[in-house]
Amino acid sequence: MCPFIIKSAICLAIYYLFYKLLLSRETFHRFNRVALVSLMLLSFILPLIHIETERNVLADAMVVTETTLELWLEPVTVTAEVPLRQQIIGWTAIAYFIGIGVCLVRILMVYSSLALAIRSGRRVRREGIDEDICLIVHNQKMAPFSWMNYIVVSEKDLTTDAESIITHEMGHIRQLHTWDLLVTEIALVFQWFNPAIWLMRRELQAVHEYEADEYVINQGINAKQYQLLIIKKAVGCRLQSVNSLTESPIKKRITMMLRTKSNPWRAARIALALPIAAFIVIACSSSESEKISAELEDVSGVEPLNEITAIAYNDKATDDNAVFESADVVFSVVEQQPEYPGGEKELMNFLKNHLKYPAECIEEGVQGRVTVSFVINTDGSASDFEILRSPDERLNSAALDVLKLMPKWKPGMQRGKAVRVKYVLPVSFRLK
Repeated sequence: MCPFIIKSAICLAIYYLFYKLLLSRETFHRFNRVALVSLMLLSFILPLIHIETERNVLADAMVVTETTLELWLEPVTVTAEVPLRQQIIGWTAIAYFIGIGVCLVRILMVYSSLALAIRSGRRVRREGIDEDICLIVHNQKMAPFSWMNYIVVSEKDLTTDAESIITHEMGHIRQLHTWDLLVTEIALVFQWFNPAIWLMRRELQAVHEYEADEYVINQGINAKQYQLLIIKKAVGCRLQSVNSLTESPIKKRITMMLRTKSNPWRAARIALALPIAAFIVIACSSSESEKISAELEDVSGVEPLNEITAIAYNDKATDDNAVFESADVVFSVVEQQPEYPGGEKELMNFLKNHLKYPAECIEEGVQGRVTVSFVINTDGSASDFEILRSPDERLNSAALDVLKLMPKWKPGMQRGKAVRVKYVLPVSFRLK
């Protein structure tokens, strides 16, 4: 499972607790609804934000310097069978995508049932319903619900409690609750394993009902009669992911209708979400900072070019034959680079055929890149091996053992003379 999904899941859990503790009992329903959807979206955006620091610039500069002054070959990779820990990670990823598939099938079934309910009913025109709203009536027993601009009710509801029920469903439609549910369904597909997203969806559906109930009361319908209707309709079938008269627990809905209006200033507590967001961004960026820090520590082990090497880059200095002919001069860039017998492809084949993955590293799941520098001498032999970066000492030995077996190279040439040239070779150890 990728780090983004995990970070997003943590964000959702934090923001759900934030909403539940500070806003869920307030009566400014529209504000709560906007807050829930916004916090949900924020949970998917924050993990994508990373803070750029001076460390990044420094790390990049070190890498650029190293690759500019030294000749790099393509990484050589040796692979081994995956240990148990990596297999568990692989099965976790498979389970995650299976969960996504199940969620998509569930959504398909829900909306198929929804479309069937809308298409199989008969359309009715009724006074008091706007022209852009379509009323669908069914002969069979079903709980009333609304979706987009459709209101679906049973024949019995239409003849007994039509005014209250239709007004309630019109409240859902007029306040565009369907779009909130669509956003929630998309989030749920990717966070199906996270209890926080299911709890946030339940909170959002509850707020939808509170808002629709408030709409009914504001239309002049008797509050006590409407509350009795809610109790009467509490038991019945319903479709998931739609707005329904019986979608939220009865006690909470009636309690919310009777509760004194909250002080609007209490909504200012949503501002606390900003420092929480800042904390999440910093937390999500910390892993990257640690990675950069580790890279700097590795790069710090690279010795700077010595004075003689620096002179070799100076055109005037290279005119000094005493310096140029010195056996201590090590070039990083020359007119004609050293060449492995048969070329770079043969070098890669040689290393791949001779590299051995340490058994203890396979068992412990140790993997990574070992970066080795060495010098091709004037006679084509390799010497001065040095480990620049490495995740594990045991991988160092494996890389050095095979590099020391290399046959002689064709030496590098500068102004017609064989010279010593420095090479850097990355060797990657990876578990399948």
